[in-house]
Amino acid sequence: MGQEPPTLHTIVCSMCGKEDQVPFKPTRGTAVLCRDCFEVKKKRKHRNREIMRKVAGRFKVICENCGTEVELNYRRATEPVKLCDDCHVKLKGKVPDRTRNKRLQVTISIVCCRCGKREYVNFVPEDPDKVLCRSCYMREQKTPENEGS
Repeated sequence: MGQEPPTLHTIVCSMCGKEDQVPFKPTRGTAVLCRDCFEVKKKRKHRNREIMRKVAGRFKVICENCGTEVELNYRRATEPVKLCDDCHVKLKGKVPDRTRNKRLQVTISIVCCRCGKREYVNFVPEDPDKVLCRSCYMREQKTPENEGS
């Protein structure tokens, strides 16, 4: 009467793009990490959390995107820092506002199937080969054949 091993589901890691298997069925639209990236992110997150427990001031943190160690100002009222300023600008398009209590979302790099533009989106595409950038998506929504639906 032994327990059956969990069903493994094949995923594509949203950080490194490597195929891996996980013991749960990922929710559609959710970023999933391979085991290696999950362990790396867990170690960085733990180290950053330990640093943030200290009083406000300047602290060295490890960026959860690129892994570089940066020194940043931190106030207890703000959400823990997860990205260096360079990655924040690259992924979010703006310098972070560290005074707002806002959780940073996972972003996924995509290449538009229509124009070839590289862009970042805050969801995991169902089919990465058929995803559109914002401009092409908006153009498609405004075409006359789509206006009646």
